[in-house]
Amino acid sequence: MSKQSAKWQCYRINPNRLIKLLCAVGLLGCILLTVWKSHEIRQSATIPYQTQASTGRGHSVDVKSLIGAFVEEDEPTEFQHIPLETLIQQYPPDTNYFLYNWLSFLGFNNVRYMIEHAYYYGNLINRTVVLPHRVHCRSCIHEGYCHIIGYPVDDSEIMDSPDGVDGKYRWSVPIEEFIDMNHLTRNSGARLIRMQDFLRLQLYYQDLASKGSANKSNLIRQWDAVDPIAYLRDHRGISFEDGSADNFKVAFPEQSYAATSEIGDVCGKENSVDDLTPILERAEKLRQNGQTKIELYKYPNEPNYSVREFQTHTVDLDAVPELVGFAQEFSTEKYPQRFLHFTARYIHFFPRRPFMFATEANRETYDHFVLHLLRYPYRVRKAAEHLYRNLERKMVTKGIYPVSTSVPTTENHQRAPLGQFIGIHSRRGDFIRYNWVGETSNLNEWKHSMVQLVDHLKSQQQLDLFYLATDETSPDAFGELYSQGMVRLYDLIDQEFASQYSHLATFGDWLALLDQEILSRSKYFVPVYMSSVSGGVLNKRKAMGLPDAPETREWMSRLLEDINLQM
Repeated sequence: MSKQSAKWQCYRINPNRLIKLLCAVGLLGCILLTVWKSHEIRQSATIPYQTQASTGRGHSVDVKSLIGAFVEEDEPTEFQHIPLETLIQQYPPDTNYFLYNWLSFLGFNNVRYMIEHAYYYGNLINRTVVLPHRVHCRSCIHEGYCHIIGYPVDDSEIMDSPDGVDGKYRWSVPIEEFIDMNHLTRNSGARLIRMQDFLRLQLYYQDLASKGSANKSNLIRQWDAVDPIAYLRDHRGISFEDGSADNFKVAFPEQSYAATSEIGDVCGKENSVDDLTPILERAEKLRQNGQTKIELYKYPNEPNYSVREFQTHTVDLDAVPELVGFAQEFSTEKYPQRFLHFTARYIHFFPRRPFMFATEANRETYDHFVLHLLRYPYRVRKAAEHLYRNLERKMVTKGIYPVSTSVPTTENHQRAPLGQFIGIHSRRGDFIRYNWVGETSNLNEWKHSMVQLVDHLKSQQQLDLFYLATDETSPDAFGELYSQGMVRLYDLIDQEFASQYSHLATFGDWLALLDQEILSRSKYFVPVYMSSVSGGVLNKRKAMGLPDAPETREWMSRLLEDINLQM
C-alpha cells in the first residue's frame, strides 16, 4: 500500500463510531436547548416580558407596558418630612380645619374610606382635613416584629368603640406605612395635613402669639425639632392617640367645635345634597324655561364602598326647597370656629349612601381624589410587585401565559394590565351573615360552597387559576381549593420578600393592601358587598380604566345565586 493510501485509510470513519458521535451531539443539543428554554421562561416571568403579544385585533402591544409597574422609577421610597417653614407658607394662621374621629379600631381600609369622604367634605366647606397620624391594626402575627414600627394599644378606652374587650390587643402603626403621604400632601392643594404637622403648626402659632414675631426664627427651629404628640402628652397631659374631639377641646378650647347630632340631621338622608347653591341656580333657569324636573348625580343604591358609574337622579323642582345642602349646613358662617370636628360612629355609616352631587364636576372632584390622589406607599406597591412576579412564575410553570390578551378596552382605548387569573375576595363570616350557608355552618360547608363557586367561575371564564384573599386562617380550609388551582398571598412569599418586609407583613391590615394590589390585576374579580377591602379593589380597577360591568366583575352574592346556593 502506498504512503498516500495509508494516509487516507487513517481518516476512514467507522459507521458505528459515526452513529455514536451523532447521538452524543444530538443529546448535547437537547440539553443546551432545554437550558436555554428554561432561562427564557424564567426571564419572561421575572422581567416582564420583552416580546410582543397579539391583542386579537390585528395589532400588537408591548407586553411590558401592558403589565405595568406598580411603582414609578423616580418616586421617593420613604416619607419626606415637611419643614415647619414650608407648612407656615401652605397653612397660614387663619386656615380653617376639618377633623374626624377616625374610628381607628375599625382597621385601615375603613379609615381609608372615611378619608376619601372627609377630603370631599372639607372641599365643600373650605376646610383643610387633619388626617390621623396612626392606624390601629387588628392583628399581629409576630409580636417581636410588630414592635419594630408599632406598639400595642388598648382600644377599649377609645370613644365609640363597639367592644372594649376585643379592642385591647391592637397595634398602632404610622399611617405613612399605609398611605403615600408624599403624593397625597403634594397634590391635594393644601386640603390635607398630617396630624403631627397640624399640631406642630398650632403650637408654633400659640408660642408666636405670646412671644412676638421677633422670636419667629428661633421658634421655627424649636418647633421643627419637636414631636408635637409627645410634647402634648408629656407636658400637657393630652393624648392624641385616637384624635378624639375631647383632646382638641382641651388643647385648643376656644377654636374647637364638635358636631355630633348635627351629622345625622344633614348626612345620609334621601334629600341630602352636597351643595345647594348650584342646584338652586339651575332650578331657577329650568323654571324659566317651563321645565318641571332637575337632574342630580349619585351612586347606584348598592351597599358597597367603591366609586361606581355615574347615575342621574331626577328631582321635581317643587321638591328642591326641601333639599338639605352639606356646604350650607356646615358653612363657616354657621360654625366660625377654626376647628370643626365630626364625632360619633355615624360618620362611618352615612358615606355608604353618599348624598347626591349637585353637578357632574362635583362628582368628578370626588372621583379624582379616590382614584388618583389616594394611593398606597412605595413600599406596599413594591412588595405587591414582587409577589405579583412570583404569581407570574406560577402561571408560567402551569403553562399559562400570564398576560390576558382579550381584556376589555379601557376608556382611553389602551389595553388594561390584567393577568390570566380570577381574583376572589371571600369573608367566611359573610356566608353565615347573609345565609349563603346555614346558621350552624361549619368549615366544611364554607369549603363546599367555595369549591362550587370556583367550578362555576372556571367554566364561565375559561381560566384555570384563581387568587383568593380571605380572612379564613384554618389550615384545613384550603386542601380541595388548592387542587382547583388556588393561589393565596402566603404561597407567593419567598426569602427575598421576607428579608425586606417581615416587620410589615406581620400586620394583617398591611397584608390586605397587598391582596388588593394583586386582586386589582385579575382578569375577572369577585367582590363582596359591604366591604371596604373589596371597595378599594374596585376603585383601583376603575382607576385603570376598567368598566364596572359583568365582563370584568360580579358580586359574590349574585354568583352564589347563579349556582343556586341558598340566599
